[in-house]
Amino acid sequence: MFYFSRASTRRIVTFIEYRVFYPLVAFLPRTLAYKVASFKGILVGLFCDNTLASCVQGVNQYFADNIQNNRAVVRAQLRMLAREKLDVYLIPKINQNNVESYIKLVGLKYYTEAKKTGRPVILYTAHFGRLIMPAIALGLLGYETAALTAPVQGTKSEIWYLQKKLSVMHSAMKGTFVQTDESMRSLYKILSNGETLIVLVDVPPVPGQAYYEVDFLGGIAKFPKGIVKLANKLDALLVPYFTMEHQGYLCGEFLPAIETNNLHSDELVEQLLKPIEEKIQQHPEQWWMWPWLSAFWIKKVV
Repeated sequence: MFYFSRASTRRIVTFIEYRVFYPLVAFLPRTLAYKVASFKGILVGLFCDNTLASCVQGVNQYFADNIQNNRAVVRAQLRMLAREKLDVYLIPKINQNNVESYIKLVGLKYYTEAKKTGRPVILYTAHFGRLIMPAIALGLLGYETAALTAPVQGTKSEIWYLQKKLSVMHSAMKGTFVQTDESMRSLYKILSNGETLIVLVDVPPVPGQAYYEVDFLGGIAKFPKGIVKLANKLDALLVPYFTMEHQGYLCGEFLPAIETNNLHSDELVEQLLKPIEEKIQQHPEQWWMWPWLSAFWIKKVV
């Protein structure tokens, strides 16, 4: 009888997922490929109890009054995340001529108008939906963007996948990529040189990192101070965007720019998080961070 440790099983599963399953699925016609990826997400919800349980626990913390529906929310999230992974393998097939058949950009004028001011521009979003696709579309349409990225880690196959993801993103976006463990000076340089910076703001602070404690999702959340300090110092405009799945198509939605001038940091954080909170409440199945909610959020005691 063969016995595999949890670590060995994870290595085998991730190898099959990233090096076999998704590469093969990417050869299928696009509509069918996404259906197969979604089915893979269904299987994760049925058979990966630990993955399902950690996510359900996070959803239950916020949606405590609707626990019966929370498993459905999580299963929908797992299907979306499977489609998001498939995106990485299909991006090399996207070009300027067919990009709108993959994703439509709505409200792009909010970004282009911000750029016309000549001030630094930070495009920000959350771990929400298939979040890299608007950045890919912008790059292919001629709008170069830089990105703040996290260091890759995980099994050998997970690292291979994440490096592939960064590679295809950079190929389309063409801007500078900076890791979160690098100096903030690099971000100042990017914005000072006129590059648009894309950041994710719903990340837990690392040990020793300065953070704000703010009202968020009916509780108190901790978010790092870096991006807000950067925006304030450079008088940057903050433009929110989200990736939404509508019936039959994917949409990158850009919202009006947030003015940083004359705003106190606490006010800016509140305005920055407001659209994120609204999107999570409207589409909880699209938010990636439920399994890690307890790392940066506690519910208010009534």
